[in-house]
Formats: sequence, structure tokens, C-alpha cells
Amino acid sequence: MILAALLQDEILICSSLVSALALRQSSRSLHKGLESALVAAILRAFGTSVACKVVLGGLRALPTLTGRGDHRVVDAAAALTTHRYKCIREAAVNVLGLVARLGDVSAINCVAVRLQDSNARIRAAAVRSMGLLGGSPVAVAEQLWDRNSDVRRVAVEVLPSLLCEDDNRIVNAICNRLRAPG
Repeated sequence: MILAALLQDEILICSSLVSALALRQSSRSLHKGLESALVAAILRAFGTSVACKVVLGGLRALPTLTGRGDHRVVDAAAALTTHRYKCIREAAVNVLGLVARLGDVSAINCVAVRLQDSNARIRAAAVRSMGLLGGSPVAVAEQLWDRNSDVRRVAVEVLPSLLCEDDNRIVNAICNRLRAPG
């Protein structure tokens, strides 16, 4: 209990420091050690019973603190995509899109599962992250028929970034879907 409270305070301090770091991008090398310590503190907090808002703040701070491909952050975010709170799932999906490397199969698979989430904001975040990760254009095209207009709009925006000039797979998927009843 005491450890959780200390980590919660540590994360709140981290969130403030992240804001300060974002303002001082010009002297990035000076902040590398601090950034690494902040990431470590945030990831430690995820393993405890800290408040939801602390986890959410930590998730939102991570892309500012790390570059693409930080496996510690990718693994932590992937684990949080199944969290019981939808705001945590949405933030975790967004972090995967921003931090995982382009083409990272495990991150893409993790995000693809959220395309079927019951919450429309999470599905929209998953579509956006699929675009950032170079995910399946067919999986994104399927979202053109989502019951929520925001998810459909994001799919329309993301789809062109996933297509090759002569990519017939997506055209065939859309045509098949248009021919399908219901």
C-alpha cells in the first residue's frame, strides 16, 4: 500500500516533468538520463495498484519520453490493451501506434484485436494505430462498415497510407463486402 502510494506520487511528478521536457526539446541529450528514469518509474507503477488516472497519465507521457521500438514500453502498453477500463485500453492502443516500430507484428496483432472492441473510441484508436504501424489494409477496410461513423471516418483517412499503388487486395475486399448481404 505504501509502495503504491509512493509510485502514484512518483507518476504525478513524472507527468509534470514530461510537460517541462516537451518544452525543452533543443537540449535533448541532457534529458536522456532523466527520460530513462521517468520511463522506468512509469512502468514500475503499472505493476502496482495505482489509481486509474495515474496509469492513464503515465501512458500518455510515454510517447514523449521514448522513441519507436522501446520494447519495455511496447510490452507494457500491449498488456494494458485488455484493461477493464476503456480509457486505459484506448490510451494503450494509442501508445502502441506511437511507440512500436513500423511493421512490429506483435504490436499489430495486439492492436488488431481492439478493432473488435465494444467501445467505438477504442476501435477508432485501433484503426489509427494500424495506420501508424503499417497494419493490414484489409483489416482497416473492414472498419468502413463499422456501426459508428467516427470509426468509419478514421478508416477512410487511414486506408490510403496502407495501400500500394497497385494493391488489389483492398479493392477486392471492398467489392466482396459490397456484394455480401446485410
